[in-house]
Amino acid sequence: MTMIDTLRPAEGRPVWHGGRIDYRAEGMHVLSGAEIAEIDAALAHLKSLGPVDVPAITADKFPLPTLGGWFAALRDELRVGCGFMLLRGLPRERYSLDDMARIYVGLGAHIGRTLPQSYFGELLGHVIDVSDIEAQARGYHSIRVARSACTPTPATSSR
Repeated sequence: MTMIDTLRPAEGRPVWHGGRIDYRAEGMHVLSGAEIAEIDAALAHLKSLGPVDVPAITADKFPLPTLGGWFAALRDELRVGCGFMLLRGLPRERYSLDDMARIYVGLGAHIGRTLPQSYFGELLGHVIDVSDIEAQARGYHSIRVARSACTPTPATSSR
């Protein structure tokens, strides 16, 4: 038996097509007032600990007594379910950029470990829409593009 003989079409919740999924029903959670208050309390607790570097933010340092269980269950949904969850309702305008980073990492600590998100080792990336000022904006840059834009070209000698 060859590997080709054992290949079968993928099935189940991880298999979906963008045009056929209702993300509002299957992949979105709108935070309630109580859930936002729990996030606020977790942020206040984290800040009460003094300066804490992003890699040191853990579920214990960002306690979510109710939401923590929901995020722990989300881990499996992301791994073997539809693979995404759109989280809505966090009142972004009332937090500083640093507090937003603390919240994102704190929520993520209840899902799993904090790992680098890019070739550069960033633990948290910021996604912004620049399409209004950059005609051919890209949502990401490949390693090749990132290297050419950020890595100095080695000096050469013409002896």
